[in-house]
Amino acid sequence: MELHGPKGTQVFKGLIGAQTVYSGGEGMVEEYAAAAKAAGLDFLIFLEVFANLTPEKLRELGEECKQHSDENLRLLPGYRIDTNIGDHMFFTGHDLPWPPPHLL
Repeated sequence: MELHGPKGTQVFKGLIGAQTVYSGGEGMVEEYAAAAKAAGLDFLIFLEVFANLTPEKLRELGEECKQHSDENLRLLPGYRIDTNIGDHMFFTGHDLPWPPPHLL
């Protein structure tokens, strides 16, 4: 299926919400990157479960995303925090800071 945006714009295809073994999902970043390339995606945003992450796992996720990104596919690390009222907050991007304790 061919996607078209308004004249003079570019449409990007991607997936938001992939979850790796870093937080209880399945698959490694490299495997997701290969599948995304095979599907013709332009980007892939990982949204790991924050409660299952550590600062070290988040750093490794970010490093792997940079390593497996190229001019055709951008991989972005991220995580999801579930709030006490049932909402979800999403954070994504390279070099994500670990939230300070008073925010958790």
